[in-house]
Amino acid sequence: MTCKDTKDIDIVAFLQSNGIETTQRSSHFFCISPYRDEKTASFSIDPQKNKWVDFGTGESGDLLDLVKLMYKTDTPGALQILSKQVPDPSFSFFRAKSEPVESVSGIDLKYFQQIQNIALVEYLSSRKIPLHIARLYAQEVYYTANDKKYFSIAFKNDKGGFDLRNKYSKLKTSPDCHSTLHFADSDTLNLFEGWFDFLACLQYRKTTKLKHTTIVLNSLSNMKEVIPVLTKYAKINLFLDNDPKSQSGQKAAEQISKLHPCTVNHAEIIYPGFKDFNDFICCKPIH
Repeated sequence: MTCKDTKDIDIVAFLQSNGIETTQRSSHFFCISPYRDEKTASFSIDPQKNKWVDFGTGESGDLLDLVKLMYKTDTPGALQILSKQVPDPSFSFFRAKSEPVESVSGIDLKYFQQIQNIALVEYLSSRKIPLHIARLYAQEVYYTANDKKYFSIAFKNDKGGFDLRNKYSKLKTSPDCHSTLHFADSDTLNLFEGWFDFLACLQYRKTTKLKHTTIVLNSLSNMKEVIPVLTKYAKINLFLDNDPKSQSGQKAAEQISKLHPCTVNHAEIIYPGFKDFNDFICCKPIH
């Protein structure tokens, strides 16, 4: 790793991966100084410039300056530390506010590995998804998009595309499609709106797999491709978003119920009053 490489490593992501909690205020992030004792957060990061300022001491700089202070080392020592902590020095977190899911052309998936990045593990934990369950159905991926480089949790669909998730972004790669999980030959189909709802269901059931064939839509726009499949099953278990019935998830649930005589809407049974299954287990942890 070179000094130039460190310019591409997001300071906020680096701090979070080291267990340092940051809080966003307007366009900046704040935290307790990572290299000295203090009770009031006076350490500020500008994510656009990727620079930091410690208002308690007046010191400032880039990531390399910060690592030197944190580990009381020189430049070669800091580079060695960073080369061990960052899987690939050219990859950094997506520095943007959370946005709706969007398909982005030009995403270039570089390589996959088992989920292990501390920041992604903490993201799963914040959504109450056990790591051992997530590892069965998703991978950690490093990729480029719009000439910038990121990493996320990747869920694969039936056509080879991926849904990419991290704390900061929700993206899709082409082609977009639903995901089918064949757990057993069954006349019952489980239908989920998103991957985190499926993972939440596994946590709720205290299992690593369900008893019936399962489809994760990844987007309600994929429903049109799934509708013909429903007729192959005697029973449909729905786990869609629990929106008001005039909107998305439950509007789709009503349509499916009209099409299929034996449909059970579990959004109304298990998590009424909650946005979705994942929101339910986040608000009411399962012991």
